[in-house]
Amino acid sequence: MRFKNSNLKLRLAFSLILSIFVTASLNYAVAQESQETIGITATDIKIGSTYPQSGGAMYFYSSFYAGANSYFDHLNQSGGVYGRKVYLISGDDQGIPSRALTATNDLVLKSRVFALFNSSPSTPSHIAVANILKNRNIPDFYPNASFSGFRNTDKYPFLIAMGPSSQQEARIAATFSKDYFPDKSFTLYE
Repeated sequence: MRFKNSNLKLRLAFSLILSIFVTASLNYAVAQESQETIGITATDIKIGSTYPQSGGAMYFYSSFYAGANSYFDHLNQSGGVYGRKVYLISGDDQGIPSRALTATNDLVLKSRVFALFNSSPSTPSHIAVANILKNRNIPDFYPNASFSGFRNTDKYPFLIAMGPSSQQEARIAATFSKDYFPDKSFTLYE
């Protein structure tokens, strides 16, 4: 199959990676049924996510989460994971770290989610919640935060990073600029 649109390639690759990691993690949790697994019952699996649902940043993230919900709807219509429906429970962090902390605590303590998915997608917000997730052994899938420290698996053992870090992005941009615009100078901002 040939793809004419590189954006379509990225979407398909992301969907494939997402389904592999979600299925693998849920398979592991289901295999541990002799113990109670928070967020997983005989009929459903609860995954949480906080992101800007109000405020200025909401427009940037709303289509991503609409797509994620569509994927989980499709997964559930196809029988779920081992017959369990997967629910994405969300909280509004408005892109503000203190609100991300409150919304994450609500998901972990009140909604009792199994894992978080692309939660608190900005770097400052995700830094604010990362230790809560680590201390409670909550799997943290695909935060869209580019903080390079999230690649440190000793410090963040339950975090599975998505996309490049800011250091990797800067290297890619610098290499591209040098190769294609050797006589120009650029300033990179994060």
